Amino acid sequence: YHHAKSSMEAYKKVYERHAELKGKKPRSDMNTLFEHVVVLSEGQYAALEEKHGKDKVKHVVMHRLNEYAKDIQKEFGFEPLGIDLHLDEGTKQEDGSIKRNVHAHVMFYNYDFKRDLAPLRGLMVKGKKNGKTLDLNPNFQRMQDIAAERFRKLGFQRGISQGIDNRKHEKKAQWIQTAQEQQEAELKVNQAKLDDLRSEAKKVSASIRRMRDHEAYAKMATNEATEKLLR
Repeated sequence: YHHAKSSMEAYKKVYERHAELKGKKPRSDMNTLFEHVVVLSEGQYAALEEKHGKDKVKHVVMHRLNEYAKDIQKEFGFEPLGIDLHLDEGTKQEDGSIKRNVHAHVMFYNYDFKRDLAPLRGLMVKGKKNGKTLDLNPNFQRMQDIAAERFRKLGFQRGISQGIDNRKHEKKAQWIQTAQEQQEAELKVNQAKLDDLRSEAKKVSASIRRMRDHEAYAKMATNEATEKLLR
């Protein structure tokens, strides 16, 4: 994009264009960079590689990503900067194999040169339905829909939106519940330890009292014996 060799170089060019248009640099607190992460199923990607070859699949996927970037620009106004497709990152499995995390970073500049505005700020509002704020941002849902439309013909299916009822929130709720249960268990353990310490303290106090009584008795007996000898 913009005859640049990298997304960073494209960013610098568009930033300078923006500054020249405005007659000054963008404000320091402006989010000039808008990054999308498009995640693709590793299983489906591997199946395509096996059937068509790695080079051809990568070429087709990059073409789809470019089309996606154009769609986003057309509908929302963001200026495309570049695309980085990552095929070499992943996590090690129990059997020693590596499960790839197939994804792409699609970079945009947060400025619409046709409408002379930064689109991102207006997209951050979730909106309301029946007087309640929506769990999901419909603008970002729309972006996910666009990605799904571009990759559907390759056999990829749309992922689940990150809403309040999905697995991510379930994991968060489970994490909170586990943390609460752990805290309660720690409180019980600490209470038990405190009870043990109190019981031990009582035993020590009783022993001290017995020792004092014994010493007092021994002292009294010694005094009585001494008095007998002096008589």
